[in-house]
Amino acid sequence: MLAVRIAARSTKWTERTDLNTGGFVLAGGKSTRFGADKALAELGTRHMIDAVIDSLRPVVDRISIVGGDPAIAFARHLSHIEDHEKHRGPWTALASVSAHVSDDMLVFVPCDVPLLRSETLIKLREAARLHGVSVARSESMIHWSVSAWTRHRLAEAIDAAAFQNSSSLYSAIEPLKPDFVVVDEREMLNVNTPAELAIAASNLAELSDD
Repeated sequence: MLAVRIAARSTKWTERTDLNTGGFVLAGGKSTRFGADKALAELGTRHMIDAVIDSLRPVVDRISIVGGDPAIAFARHLSHIEDHEKHRGPWTALASVSAHVSDDMLVFVPCDVPLLRSETLIKLREAARLHGVSVARSESMIHWSVSAWTRHRLAEAIDAAAFQNSSSLYSAIEPLKPDFVVVDEREMLNVNTPAELAIAASNLAELSDD
């Protein structure tokens, strides 16, 4: 009976055309390997976090920064959501967001994946609208932190994780059988070191020429 109720709710959900979407930039990492706050590292003419924000703008109705220095959010006239438990990984950040917002759809992007295009994030959002949760992947990797959810699906996942006493993002999402959105390998670069920032600059030039 429970499965029938969930299926019925999911169908009604996807038929709606007025879904409010929040975009959330995950910025709560320690940046240990980078040696400084990588959110403010310069990539081309922008800081990395600004590249992520700019990609999110056409995709969502509003943007919040999760974790990190609140001054970064306020300087950009964005709201800031504090991690309930700092430096415990992206799943605790997602749970913190869920406790503070009521958006119908939620799109999450870490501040250190600055090359994702708006077109990619739109695909991610629409896949979640149909399947409840979607995740970005390339030929070589799955980036579990780049994800989109319906609010109800995220709430269900948080309840399940709490029951299992788990704080693993992979453990929360993988059992849900998310829809995977295939992303250009160059867009998926996760910048954790200055060397990877240099690669990102090269990828940025290539993507701009495409």
